[in-house]
Amino acid sequence: MKTCLNWGKAVENKYCSACGQRSDTGRLSWKNLWEEIVRGLLQLDRGFFYTAFELFLRPGRTIRQYLHGKRVQHFKPFALLFLTSTIYGLLVHFLELSTFLGDITEGFMEGATDGESDGESTQQLGNTLLWLRDHYAWATVILLPVLVFTSRFAFGKSEYSILEHSVINAYYTGLKSSVYILLLPLAWWMNKNGLMDYYQLSILGLTALLFGRTYFLVFNMYSIPIRILRMLYAFVLYLFGLIILSIAIAFVGGLLMGMLLRS
Repeated sequence: MKTCLNWGKAVENKYCSACGQRSDTGRLSWKNLWEEIVRGLLQLDRGFFYTAFELFLRPGRTIRQYLHGKRVQHFKPFALLFLTSTIYGLLVHFLELSTFLGDITEGFMEGATDGESDGESTQQLGNTLLWLRDHYAWATVILLPVLVFTSRFAFGKSEYSILEHSVINAYYTGLKSSVYILLLPLAWWMNKNGLMDYYQLSILGLTALLFGRTYFLVFNMYSIPIRILRMLYAFVLYLFGLIILSIAIAFVGGLLMGMLLRS
């Protein structure tokens, strides 16, 4: 006889009579991940505010609960990522606000068109950054593998698989976007008063804080000094991953542009 991981009670049938979760729920697999993504995107009716609130207060415990089978109360990680990033992107566009990625893109494009840098790959990279700036939800999806690479290598000897690292970082990204949404009224006010540069610097610091706090609390199988060192290592790896991704975008973009020109 199996035991429900949410309630700790014996389950005689396929589903727990108390909460409705399947009795065979266990570690994540590619099959049940796909099923949960589909259900999560089509049924946005359970656990969104509860999960967002719990992630803000207790990200380590919340994510570990989900990874170890207590999932009935929690909103699905990839659905949370898509929903919050889409809402944030739409609100930023509606409020006509700039983002940190947008500022970087505009600075890059100004440098690429000032006569000092006019290569096709540079121009293509700039066009790609412009697209990512205007499609925040897709940008978060593209950056997710970089985050997975970061946590997997920085905390490689933890108990979690590469798939579970994907869940950890999807929840972190959803938490980050949720906080950004809550701060939009402040962003709008600071933008109106010419203080957007200060807001962007504050957002950069807040993002680093959320990043470090989430990893520090999730990977509690390490001692505190080791967690701090690995967390700093994760920051370096993330920056390295962003550089590699940028180079890859420029290279692939240059190849595609060359194929289009030849055709």
